[in-house]
Amino acid sequence: MSQVRSEVESQVMNEVENHVKSQVRNHVRSQVESQVWNEVWSQVRNEVRNHVRSQVDSQVMSQVWGQVDSQVEGQVRSQVRNEVLSQVWSQVESQNLIYFYESYYGRADDLSWISYYDFFERIGIIKHQEFNKLKGLFKCGIFTSIIQKDICYISRPPVFLKRDDKGRMHCINDYAVFFKDSFGLHYIHGVYFEPNLFNKKDTLNIKQILSLKNIEQRQALLSIQKPERLFDELNPELIDKSKRGNELYSTTKLNNEMTKFLKYKCPSTGREYVSFVPKEIREADEGMAWKYQISKETYSKLRIET
Repeated sequence: MSQVRSEVESQVMNEVENHVKSQVRNHVRSQVESQVWNEVWSQVRNEVRNHVRSQVDSQVMSQVWGQVDSQVEGQVRSQVRNEVLSQVWSQVESQNLIYFYESYYGRADDLSWISYYDFFERIGIIKHQEFNKLKGLFKCGIFTSIIQKDICYISRPPVFLKRDDKGRMHCINDYAVFFKDSFGLHYIHGVYFEPNLFNKKDTLNIKQILSLKNIEQRQALLSIQKPERLFDELNPELIDKSKRGNELYSTTKLNNEMTKFLKYKCPSTGREYVSFVPKEIREADEGMAWKYQISKETYSKLRIET
């Protein structure tokens, strides 16, 4: 597969080189060409490579890559495959099994470069029989593979993949990703949860959630709590309320230390959220500016929030 990719790329660059060479020869002529060509081509080759790729990126990759990479790379490969590997590896180690690493080629992220060179084939620059066979192979739906000398093991994509509105793997009452062999993983807003912790998440009180060592898991669990639950358990004191409707509260019922959090509404959905902020925050809008990682002055000038 790596040989196919190398051959296809070579065809593209050779075609471009021949075209550029003829153009330069017409302008530079023979008496200058022998002295200048090597330097010109070394510069032009980089310019052409960047130009071709930028053109493909802007015209084709903005569509192909946006669809293939965001759906396959972002949603499947970087999240699912990496987490699957970490889980499988932990089981392999515990049982003293021999682990066969997945192949460098023959997996979902190959679709990115395949779609890239597919463009050059469509416009007639390359004709490569093995490349066509490779495209046909990926139509069967390869997720990842382990390629050995006499046998190739192929895994298909997940049976289902559930996400939140930001594209992160997410489900609060089932697996976020599930495979045909009954292997599944739990995620809340893109954060992985071990089965034991996920199954008891609804029985944890706020203090127990905040005692979790994993900061991302704490934030994920807090994000799915209703604000009313926080107020019922913590009975916080209102410190400041801004004209934008942001409210800053404080409480000492968590580890007997001052804890501050914001209550605010999503401008687009109207849903209320709660977010913990540093205890140095004194005003509600200052807390929102901290969340956006901007200054309070900059936040005060915002006309639209998302």
